[in-house]
Amino acid sequence: MKSFTHTVALLILAFGFSAHAAMALEAAPTGKQRQRGAPADSSPLFAASAERESEHPPLPENTKKAIADYKRNPTEANKNRLLKIMNENYDAIIQLKKDKLADRVRGREKNINHWMQAIRSGGVPPFMKLNTENQKGSERKAVAEAMEAYRKDPSPGNEAAVKESLGAYYDVFLAEQKKHIKDTEESREARMTTALERFTSDRFKPGFQAAKTTIKKEDALAEIICSYISVGAEIVPVNPEARVRERSFNSAINTAQANYLKDPTEKNRTKLKEEITKAFQAAYDVRLEEFAKADKKGLAGASALFAQIQDADFRGRQFLELTQQRNLYGRIDRTVTFGSNTVGTWEPRLKTESHALAKLLHEYEESSAQQKKQSIEVKFNDIYGKMLAAHKKHLEETKAKLDIYIEKTLKELTS
Repeated sequence: MKSFTHTVALLILAFGFSAHAAMALEAAPTGKQRQRGAPADSSPLFAASAERESEHPPLPENTKKAIADYKRNPTEANKNRLLKIMNENYDAIIQLKKDKLADRVRGREKNINHWMQAIRSGGVPPFMKLNTENQKGSERKAVAEAMEAYRKDPSPGNEAAVKESLGAYYDVFLAEQKKHIKDTEESREARMTTALERFTSDRFKPGFQAAKTTIKKEDALAEIICSYISVGAEIVPVNPEARVRERSFNSAINTAQANYLKDPTEKNRTKLKEEITKAFQAAYDVRLEEFAKADKKGLAGASALFAQIQDADFRGRQFLELTQQRNLYGRIDRTVTFGSNTVGTWEPRLKTESHALAKLLHEYEESSAQQKKQSIEVKFNDIYGKMLAAHKKHLEETKAKLDIYIEKTLKELTS
């Protein structure tokens, strides 16, 4: 596990965004860029890139500088300045959350209509593909029952019932987001107090070199394929509900860690280890299940990704998704999926094959000759098959390494 100690404080704060992460949005793909190459059944609600939902990125530079100033000169004035900066970052986080919620409120009908379009086409809304609990089981069941009735009899009445169930689901989702914002606002004082105490303690030493990605897109095309395999060989847009589940793991670890730091007993350490273990096991179970789906599809599952990976914008978005800093559970998931946190310096698998594919894709952009496309597809399928085999082996080996990852994470969160 990589660089957990650099983000311990933000686990305590449970920030949804830092000012540092907000700056990264300027480099994020525009709405038009995100739409180009997106799957036809992707809902606008669930189409936001992952870089826009990084729950616990590294400490913002202004916070790290304020901590350093206090460490050099621990005056009350420097302590208050640190607290002021922390509050300003917190304000920015809350405002971003409110802005995103407002977008989702405005897009209610558009998203519901998009879901209906998918159902009319024989598909399902993205949230029906979730394989972990999202705390809206009864609403999902109502949607499933309404869809089943509609499939048997696509009458106007049954279609209206489906749309009504989708609206009920959407409203519960919005209420869930509103509650998260309210909880974040109400937790400010407690989080600030705990974080300030942590930041100003003698044992806290933040890393001042932010992890910089040294890997290029052409190095990691095979790992982009792995990302696809890891969600069942299906192009699934980033889902904010997955972030809700991540928050539940992060919150549980956050609470257990805070209790341990306040009272470092063996009992509290054991509780923290239990929460870390749950997160690792959940990540592993999901990735194992999704790989089984991809493995069953074999090379037939590669066709949808091949159609997308020819688009440079798509490759750029997927690379950013792969290398953007993530929250604690996100990094746990990456360790399970890739063997390490894919931020900063890391070694992608099948690098030689990735370079060859990158060259072919570049040549294809210059010439759309059918022969070039066929050459790319042959190479792509070859790499896809190799990554299927490599990922199967990786998951088998990861099962034996879970205890090591858990212990390492525990050590870093308690040091």
